[in-house]
Amino acid sequence: MVASRTVNGTAYVSGADALILQLPSLDASYNVIDGSFDYMVFARDGAASTTIFSDTEPAVGSIRPAAKRSMTTYNQTMIFRYNASDVTKANRVSVYLVNSQTVKGTVFTTKAWTSLFLRNVP
Repeated sequence: MVASRTVNGTAYVSGADALILQLPSLDASYNVIDGSFDYMVFARDGAASTTIFSDTEPAVGSIRPAAKRSMTTYNQTMIFRYNASDVTKANRVSVYLVNSQTVKGTVFTTKAWTSLFLRNVP
């Protein structure tokens, strides 16, 4: 995890509303490329407040595609919480999501809370 990074031309900061991951780059055979990293961001779209997206910037030679992908357009709440005040030292990230969608006049709301455990934190 990194504190801040420009990914595909957009500057991001890890915090309550964004998560930036530094991932080992993978070659076409899915082997780790030593010393090479891809960056993936999960954040809210500034222009469309209910849209959550992932933004991936691969290193040269990585099999991961460079892409900004919509994950949902129905988000009401997204909160990241870290188990360290310095996000680069966190080894656990908790994520709280609330999505709400109206279908045929009925509002469906889902709430989810989960934790991600990071293995490669120094």
